[in-house]
Formats: sequence, structure tokens, C-alpha cells
Amino acid sequence: MKDIFEAVEKLSALLSFSVQRVAGHRGWAAKPYSFMLSPATDRTIMVVSTSVHLPLYRSCGFTPHREPDDGGKQWGIDVRRTDGVARESWASGLTIRKTDGKFQLMYGAIALSDDQLNGLLEDLGSP
Repeated sequence: MKDIFEAVEKLSALLSFSVQRVAGHRGWAAKPYSFMLSPATDRTIMVVSTSVHLPLYRSCGFTPHREPDDGGKQWGIDVRRTDGVARESWASGLTIRKTDGKFQLMYGAIALSDDQLNGLLEDLGSP
């Protein structure tokens, strides 16, 4: 991936597919929503947000920010639950940033894996 714009397009879609797969294993419905952004005057990109229906009539969303953070070095993804509850495990969200020469989805300081995503969804689904 050449730049942060290409990275957020590809990795927000990858995150959506991963969330849908992991949530589906739990029997939870997940739905992607794509939208267009114009973070720079010469650039238009499409990013993917994902909603997950959690137990007890709650849901959560994984929503990319509207523009890059930290001078274009990273892109944030908000993780929020509809009832307003925030826990340390997801309150800071996810980021897309360059590590080891390539852009990756990061959960804190480490690359996001399916096991970590499963734990994140477990925590999101807890009352």
C-alpha cells in the first residue's frame, strides 16, 4: 500500500470482513456500511464501517475517522457501543499505521489478530 489513504480503504474493508466472520461464529449479526470521504482536495476514498448486533438489544460500531491523525501517519477507528458504556479494552479504538514498513490494523501497540478481535467482541458483548 502506497499511502495512508489506500491503507484505510483496504484495511477498513478487511476489518469489516474479520468482524463479520468472528461475530458470525458467536451467532451475532454484523453489517458493513461503506461511505465516501474526501480527506484531501485531490483524493476521494471509500471506507467501511461495521455494526454488530450484541446480546441484550445492544450494538456496537467500528467506524473509521473522517481524516488521518498525527499528520497523516495513522488513521483511527472508533469502537463504540450504543448504550454509551466504554471500557478500557476498546475505548481508545483501533488504528491503522505503518509498522515494519507496511500499514497494519493495530490494537494498542500490537497488530490486530482474530484472537484479539474475538476477545474485543467478547468484552463488547458483556453487560
